[in-house]
Amino acid sequence: MEPARTAAASRDEAAAIVWSQIPAENITGEIEARLQAIIARELGMPASEVDVDRSFPELGFDSVIAMSVLGEAKRSLGFEVSATLLWDHPTIASLSACLAELLAKPGVSDDGSEEDPVDPMPESASSVLDELFDNVESASAGSESGNVL
Repeated sequence: MEPARTAAASRDEAAAIVWSQIPAENITGEIEARLQAIIARELGMPASEVDVDRSFPELGFDSVIAMSVLGEAKRSLGFEVSATLLWDHPTIASLSACLAELLAKPGVSDDGSEEDPVDPMPESASSVLDELFDNVESASAGSESGNVL
């Protein structure tokens, strides 16, 4: 399988996980392995070389990698992952433990129907971040086209 297809296949496989079918004691390890693989791919290195106890900045994270990891995590977990979680839990090991806790929270409403999983970032914070990124992208596009502020 060619690399682009492998990455796409692994993303589709990650999205297909039914977390409730994984034994609770294995969830943190599963999340940790998936984060390690995502980060290794982003950094262009084997997963075995990504130390789960090293901080994200020590691993070489930048904002682009962070946003990519958050997007992959959202697809894999099925809920929005706040960017602040990367800073509050600055290693793969600590982030995995936190995400496993969030997955363990019940997502059932009072009438017994399933609700969407927990969104650790309020809608207003998400929209503020979206607006900030839009402004940065607009400014970048303007400077690339020769328009300087």
